[in-house]
Amino acid sequence: LAALILAPLAALTDTSAERGVRTKLGLPGGGGLPCGATHDSPGWAGGGKLPGTIDEPRGVAVGGRVYLAGGTLEIVDYGKPSTVPGVPERVEVRSSRQVLRFDPRTREYDELAQLPEPLNHVGLTTYGGDVYLVGGHGNIVFGADAKQGFWRYSVRDDRWSRMPPMPTARGAATAQVIGDRLYVAGGMLRGRALRTLEAYDFSERRWHRLADMPTPREHVPGAVVGGKLYVAGGRSEEDYSLRTVDRYDPRRDRWEHVPDLPQPEGGGEAVAIGGDLLVVGGGDDREKWVTGAVQRFDPATGRWSRLPQMRTPRHGFAAAVVGERLWTFGGSPCALFAASDVVESFAPGAGGT
Repeated sequence: LAALILAPLAALTDTSAERGVRTKLGLPGGGGLPCGATHDSPGWAGGGKLPGTIDEPRGVAVGGRVYLAGGTLEIVDYGKPSTVPGVPERVEVRSSRQVLRFDPRTREYDELAQLPEPLNHVGLTTYGGDVYLVGGHGNIVFGADAKQGFWRYSVRDDRWSRMPPMPTARGAATAQVIGDRLYVAGGMLRGRALRTLEAYDFSERRWHRLADMPTPREHVPGAVVGGKLYVAGGRSEEDYSLRTVDRYDPRRDRWEHVPDLPQPEGGGEAVAIGGDLLVVGGGDDREKWVTGAVQRFDPATGRWSRLPQMRTPRHGFAAAVVGERLWTFGGSPCALFAASDVVESFAPGAGGT
């Protein structure tokens, strides 16, 4: 790899509440220190900046452009008693209603119709040329119930409309489409990591409960490769990052285990490129680290390999693939919360080991 270039992040929120949380938990940046650095890395390139800093947005590509929705703008308060059984303290944040459309050719953003409510940790996917959003959290991330909402965004009309709600409220799940079904796997509800898999059938216009995942997980990286749903890593109920990878076959309604990740991760993203599964970034809030690892799984051989790391290691970022290039937006370069405006892209053809 090219030599490491140490540089401050382009922008990083640094509110007193965020510094207080990081200080209490012993996290980097608790004393107002720089919270991250950018590394030169083959195949990766800077992509300008977001219009503002954001943590935990979600993204999806439609028609050669990337749609970005929701996220966490800042921490407002931390440590007050929770009203949810089993969750002793709550984290209050300021969530975003913003929806942006990014054009990779011009590097320009259009601001679109806002979300129906402020949300973070949503599931975002596409079907039939439109964008679909499921679940998420509001302004209380821990210590309040997650959302059951299911929304359709019309790309043509720039308008959100309500769909039948999910049977199970959850945030930090993965939402993926296979055929005429939208699958929602894992996620978090009342401090618990879920095994739950549910699917909305667009032709039947109703939800189905399907086979549970073998491993409960939240902050779930998920992607569809070869008509099968992969969930890779994520976080356990105890907030540790996971290595386990499971694959779901929708024809048989059955899960199977595939080889573990070489490196555990939680809160990263998974995408499909060129018939392979890429698991990008992530971290561990319990052990207090963030990674820029890019791990590639070849379904034909059943083997993992490593690709060049992210320029800016992050978790909680949005990711989308346009053509054969991966785009990443925002996220946190520190454990816990630290919104950034970082935009970077990656061409996997740069190689790996």
